Amino acid sequence: MASPLPLGHRSAVWLYRRGVNSSGDPIGAFLLVGSAFCILAAMYVVSYTFFMANWEGWESWHARTGLDGDRAAEERANRQRK
Repeated sequence: MASPLPLGHRSAVWLYRRGVNSSGDPIGAFLLVGSAFCILAAMYVVSYTFFMANWEGWESWHARTGLDGDRAAEERANRQRK
């Protein structure tokens, strides 16, 4: 007769009864969280480095896009006066 439980169920129950899965691994969890944090920090550093290497400053950005914060504020003030 076939078992209605998944194939690995019996071995998981046997390991649990022997105490293998009764507690977590705090050192392993800390290493996992620490490695994830290090990966995220490295991605941030690389992205920031590429961004800063290509950044030309606000003046060139305003010239390229045609968006100037000071001029926009002046035009908004002029429109409100009318």
